Amino acid sequence: MIKKNLEDFEFENEGFVDVLFTVNSDDELVILNVKTDDSEIKKYIKSTLNSLKVEDANLYVGKNYSIKINFTRSN
Repeated sequence: MIKKNLEDFEFENEGFVDVLFTVNSDDELVILNVKTDDSEIKKYIKSTLNSLKVEDANLYVGKNYSIKINFTRSN
């Protein structure tokens, strides 16, 4: 679900990004950290995923989760 929300991003470089997040009591993602040197990607991930509703994702409120996202160069 997270990766699906990032599909429309056109990226000039390639790389992996580590995203640390939790879920609040309103079943929304709270982005805690985005590990990347690319400020454009960091800003995009935070603006796209922060407050994203995840009601049916089987995630626990208050627990920290980590996901690696692989960005590939757009053609």
